[in-house]
Amino acid sequence: MAEKNDGAVPVVAENHLVRIFSERDVINRVIAKGLNPGTTMVDDVMTTKIVVASAEESLES
Repeated sequence: MAEKNDGAVPVVAENHLVRIFSERDVINRVIAKGLNPGTTMVDDVMTTKIVVASAEESLES
């Protein structure tokens, strides 16, 4: 992620976003909990509850 300057990596299955691994996941679920970034599995700390909106939706919805 750092080499490509990406803040998040999407995980897609059958053309649908199902999970995402982000810088926030690293900070909140790895560093803040004292886990070793070199040995922590991405699958254990990535965001799995995804809310997806279309470009046509309002912020309120």
